[in-house]
Amino acid sequence: MPNSSLENKIENQLVAITRKFFDELGAERARIAVTLDAMLEKDLGLGSLEKAELQHRIEKIFGIRLPEKLLVQAKTLRDFVEPIQQAKPQKHIIVEALDTNLAAAHIDPSQAKTLVEVLQLYAEADPERPHIYL
Repeated sequence: MPNSSLENKIENQLVAITRKFFDELGAERARIAVTLDAMLEKDLGLGSLEKAELQHRIEKIFGIRLPEKLLVQAKTLRDFVEPIQQAKPQKHIIVEALDTNLAAAHIDPSQAKTLVEVLQLYAEADPERPHIYL
């Protein structure tokens, strides 16, 4: 049975979200390897914290809340498609790829003594860019 239009949009958006996530991590090889069927841990190298952050981003972008058990059960991005459909996304699904071509900020953090000082350097160099996600 062919994929529905909504399913295709969800699949495309999941790939775009994940590629943007790897862009921000500076993990170019993982970004290139992103497919719906790539193993999150084995192929993409996602640990539990990264997987939790990715799920949080997915929830935020789709405007939904996914089951916590999905953190453990999801082995590929495809495993997120049905739970997203069942959650009935409230936000408009972006079909086009997210902008992942942000230029790297050129700073020298070697003189910083704390994480706060490093973040201040990045914020001064590129104030419009998100530098940390909590």
